[in-house]
Amino acid sequence: MGQHQLSDHTTLRLGGPAPLWLSHTTDADWPDLARTAAAHAESSFTLGGGSNTLAPDQGTTRLVIHMATRGIRTRHRLDGRVEVTVAAGHPLAELVAHTVAEGLSGIEYLGGI
Repeated sequence: MGQHQLSDHTTLRLGGPAPLWLSHTTDADWPDLARTAAAHAESSFTLGGGSNTLAPDQGTTRLVIHMATRGIRTRHRLDGRVEVTVAAGHPLAELVAHTVAEGLSGIEYLGGI
């Protein structure tokens, strides 16, 4: 755990210090991260890419769990369907671009969010 400035992790560049900070970067981290989060269950906050997030300038004393995992996996199933699995911290714009490049449709309207 280490202190981070929330403003470095929000698209509006708002927010002060967050002294209790965990980054979820790999699946292997999940068990330890989940135990720590459970210990702070009433005072934790999960942060993705920071869009649509307004953080206070004075910061927070809550545990911030930053979802920083990346990756997209596309699987073409035998029944003709396509299954796309996306890591929790992967940027939405990259997911939309990936599905368009793969010729998949249905989420392209999310590109402007």
